[in-house]
Amino acid sequence: MLKFFRCFIVAYFSLFSYLCLARTSVSFDIFTTYLLSLNCL
Repeated sequence: MLKFFRCFIVAYFSLFSYLCLARTSVSFDIFTTYLLSLNCL
């Protein structure tokens, strides 16, 4: 349960950050994918 909640927070924060930084950083999408895979798998 706690792991799922952590994954949800990370996913939400990553999505919010991506929406804010997508215009200035192309490689941020790769970092987000790596972060999500690291915390969710």
